[in-house]
Parts: sequence; C-alpha cells; structure tokens
Amino acid sequence: MVSYKLYYFEKIGARAEMARLLFAYANLPYEEIDLTMDELKAQFPFGQLPVLEVDGKMLAQSLTIGRYLAKTIGGLSGNDDFESAQIDMWAEWIEDVYKAITAPKLFRLCVFGENCPEIPEALKPFLDRTEKQLAKNYGHLVGSTFSWADIAVADLWARLRNAYPCLIDNYHNIEKFVDSVYGLDGIKEYVEKRVLLHGQ
Repeated sequence: MVSYKLYYFEKIGARAEMARLLFAYANLPYEEIDLTMDELKAQFPFGQLPVLEVDGKMLAQSLTIGRYLAKTIGGLSGNDDFESAQIDMWAEWIEDVYKAITAPKLFRLCVFGENCPEIPEALKPFLDRTEKQLAKNYGHLVGSTFSWADIAVADLWARLRNAYPCLIDNYHNIEKFVDSVYGLDGIKEYVEKRVLLHGQ
C-alpha cells in the first residue's frame, strides 16, 4: 500500500487544503505532519510547503501535488487531453489569483484575525468569469464531470468568503457550486471535523 505524508503548518489550510480535500474526497489515508518554520528551512525541496511524501519521495508545489493526486485518484482530470489542459488552465489561474491578491490578505487574517469587508477590484474579474462559467457549464468548470479544478475553486472561495463575507450576496452560482462540493460525502465529513486557525 502506498504511504502518503503531507507536511504543512499546524491548523493552517492555505496551500495544503486542496490536497487534504482531495484525500478526503477519495477516502485515501495519509499522515499529516505539522512543522514549524525552523523545521521547514532545512529538509524540503525549494524550502517551501506543502510537501507530499509518497513512499519516501518528495513532491513540492501545491498545484503539482493536486495534479498528482487527481491522477492517482482517477476521474478528476477530464475526459480527454484537452479537458485535462482546461482543468490545468483553471487551476493555474486560481494560483495566480491566490498569489497576487488573496495570499497577503489571508495571511493577515490567519495570523492576526483581521477582517476587511471590501473586495479588491483586482479580484472581481476572476469571480465574474467563474460565476459565468459555472452558469454556462451547468455547475462544473470543465466538461460534464467533477474535476480537481472544482475542488481548487471551492477551496479558494471558502477562504475568500471568510475574508469578504459580502461575496455570498453577489456570486450565487459560485456559492451554490461550492456548497455542492463541500456536500460530497468524504469532503463533508472532513470539513465537519477539521480545526483551522481563523477558518483558514
């Protein structure tokens, strides 16, 4: 049996949460190992977290981990190569949004408990396009089946609405979509039990 270990900071969702949601969705057992900043510096590729260890081999970068787990689980990477590329496209855009706009805000919220109700203007194009895509594509980002990009969007949105509660009033398709993702059996059970610092 394959051994999975996920390394991240204790009670922080952020960059590791997509992997946790994928594990939960597939009911795939893994060991979570919490680290401090000092422990991080010495032992991992690129000196960054999250890191997924698979039978002693290390993978860094959250998108790489997500893509690997999606292929391992099966059925989450589209019905053909083009859909797989579209899923990657959405996941990479989410990563761009997270880095450029969301991560600094979420970091402050996580560490200091700050809360700012104003939605950054730079975030709105992502939200508007995601809202339209879900309406056009009947509840999925890509194709006609559930994918790991759906989990990636749901994960980001769940944390965005903690930071910006008014999002719920403006993006009904995204809200409905995220509720459906978080209502899936394995994910629902995981979310009900998890404890994250300031909801992040």
